[in-house]
Amino acid sequence: MANDQLVYSRDEVVSELTSFYEFLVGLHLPASAIKHPPAGGWPNITPKRLASAVPAMKKNDVVLDLIRHIPFVRREGRDEPYQIYEETTAVDYNGVGFQDAPVSGDPIEEITIVPAHVMTLATTPGGREGYYFFIDTERGTITIMDFQQGPAPTELTQGKGDRSEEEWRDHAAYSVKGFFEMLKEEFRSLEVIPNGPNEVVMVSRCKFYDMDRLKEVYRTHGWGTDDYRKEDCMKKAKEVWKEIFM
Repeated sequence: MANDQLVYSRDEVVSELTSFYEFLVGLHLPASAIKHPPAGGWPNITPKRLASAVPAMKKNDVVLDLIRHIPFVRREGRDEPYQIYEETTAVDYNGVGFQDAPVSGDPIEEITIVPAHVMTLATTPGGREGYYFFIDTERGTITIMDFQQGPAPTELTQGKGDRSEEEWRDHAAYSVKGFFEMLKEEFRSLEVIPNGPNEVVMVSRCKFYDMDRLKEVYRTHGWGTDDYRKEDCMKKAKEVWKEIFM
């Protein structure tokens, strides 16, 4: 899809992101993990409050408006965060860190500089493993960045692969709907699988382990169907997970 066919829509981002989070609740996240904004948006998230609590986060009004209206995956203090993709956790802009500490949702500048019109949706929970998700409100795209593996450009990638200070531009970019549909399909097909709410892995990175045995656990519990037995599946998966990886 050519970029001139894409138009940024806050309502589309909110709708697709909400659908994705609800999808994950159906798979491995507890319903309590998702915080939905009230009608009209989060009243406590204002430009003034964010500028005060997050001095490093310099975003334009479009990004701030988006942040006010999206749901968040709950992040409380130093608790192990929920994962929405392999080693990837959503930024909780209405969480503890944004209420009483000078932090930023963006990755450190040694990884990439993120401009004012781009919102960081997700980051790595710690260390070098994991992905970053960026919503570009000028282009109507979402970029997924794996700074360890390097750029994997798509048709909508805007960078030139020169690893400039805004390296996020060199990585895979998608339409908003296309991005979330891609992630859902990776979960449905068991290319990406959870081990409870706090750990998600990509099967292709586990080639030395018996992942077929683990996949069978999900399939026998109705994975991806209306008959999926979430609690039983997660319990059994943890048992087999330990046998495989320990």
